[in-house]
Amino acid sequence: MRLAGFRRAEPPQTVAGIVPHDLGKTADGALVQRALAVLRNVVVPGEAQSAMADADILVARNLESLAIAHRIAGSRPVIYECLDIHRSLLSKSSAGRLIRKIEASLLAKTKAIITSSPGFIREYFDHRPTGDAEIRLIENKILLASGEDSSAIHAKPKSDGPPWVIGWFGMLRCERTLAELADLAASFDGAIKVHIAGKPSPAELPDFAARVEASPHCHFSGPYSPADLPDMYAKCHFAWAIDWFEEGQNSEWLLPNRLYEATAYATVPIVLRRHEVGRWLAQKNAGLQIVETSELKEFFGNLDSAGYKALQSNVSAIEDHAIMMGDTQCNEFVSWLEGMA
Repeated sequence: MRLAGFRRAEPPQTVAGIVPHDLGKTADGALVQRALAVLRNVVVPGEAQSAMADADILVARNLESLAIAHRIAGSRPVIYECLDIHRSLLSKSSAGRLIRKIEASLLAKTKAIITSSPGFIREYFDHRPTGDAEIRLIENKILLASGEDSSAIHAKPKSDGPPWVIGWFGMLRCERTLAELADLAASFDGAIKVHIAGKPSPAELPDFAARVEASPHCHFSGPYSPADLPDMYAKCHFAWAIDWFEEGQNSEWLLPNRLYEATAYATVPIVLRRHEVGRWLAQKNAGLQIVETSELKEFFGNLDSAGYKALQSNVSAIEDHAIMMGDTQCNEFVSWLEGMA
């Protein structure tokens, strides 16, 4: 296996034991700079070409990588992995129309598309020219190590509430989420606490640290690694799984990592029913499904231990195969990839 890509900071020495090839540095929210970085690699593809010289199949993890992959692929199959639908692809501006034309020309030559949510297929790819590309759904489930089974994931006991602790973990880019959580915590004067962890977007939340510091009963613990998840979720009764960053578009269609993590660690996700994550949980009769966040103050005002345990029991009843990916699923995926060659 070979790995090449762009970076936001200094490149890591290895990724899952693989030495990555650096294609250049990009910045969060800087679309023009990113486009120029891609163009450089398309016009002069030496680094990418060298990195992938002996690869049988090229998997491009975003649209930028797809352009580079097709530049160096030759007769080799190219697979497009799309885990987000960027707002630029949905824009009605001239720039948006140009990006969609570029995407259409690339998809016409693409062997298959991997995506992580039925919402992306229903709301986007079903309405785009995808040529003969097969579309395969692979959700953002927890990846078990080789040889592990679901028993490797242990949910630690939680304290009785109140205070009820809500965790907001992952990529932190939604201004409205920060405002809603800060207001909720302040309204309950200590009966609700908010634990925030992950990587805040400097482009979307430039004043993130100051706002959290100024918000009573809210705490930011910084970035984390997968090894931290059991302890993080053990401290939380609920997981915030609502996102308005790209309201009406990507935010409503995605199935985030925090859905699977929270469920695996017996933490109740808070979701909007109309979002894809709400549909996912509704099918399993689990989670705190609301129509609007205005319902939350009444909900938490009436919540007791028995009510929480009933919600947690429904989450714990979700079957492991719905939230974890082990050897069997990985082997099926590898066999599918081999069939693309």
